Amino acid sequence: MKNFKLLAAILLLVGSVTIYSCGDDTPVATGPSFSVTEVEMNPTGTITDVDINGKVKIKNTSDAQINLYWVRNNINVPNNWLTAFCDHVLCYPVATIEGDIILEAGQEEELKLVFRPDGNRGTGSADLVLYDKADQAGSTVTHTFTATAN
Repeated sequence: MKNFKLLAAILLLVGSVTIYSCGDDTPVATGPSFSVTEVEMNPTGTITDVDINGKVKIKNTSDAQINLYWVRNNINVPNNWLTAFCDHVLCYPVATIEGDIILEAGQEEELKLVFRPDGNRGTGSADLVLYDKADQAGSTVTHTFTATAN
C-alpha cells in the first residue's frame, strides 16, 4: 500500500509538471546564438602599410545579450610581422591573444584580425576562434586569415 501511494504521488507530480509546461504555446528560445559573415579573409597590402586588416562581421541573432569569447591563435607570420585583434570597441595590444565581446540582441559588429608587416614582404596567417560562452561546444567557429604584403 505504501508503494502504491508513493507511485500515485509521483504520477500526480509528473502529470502536473507536464500539464503546466505544455499549457503555453509561446515558442521557447533555444539560447543565445550568433552568425559570422566573412568579409575579407585574404587581405593584401604593401610593405609600407601599417596595418593589413582581415575582417568579419558578427551578429547576435538571439533575443538576449550574449557573451562571445575570441582567441587569436595558430599565428604563422614572417619575421618582424605582428598580429593584433580589434573589436567594435578597441584594438587590443599585440600580446593580448584572447578576450570577451558582449553583444546586445540583434547587434552586428565588425571584427578585425590585423597584420603588421613592418616593412617586410611576405604572407602570414592566423586563426580567429569565436564562441558563445554559454555554449562553447555548440557554437565554436574558426576563421583562418591569410595576409600578403608586397
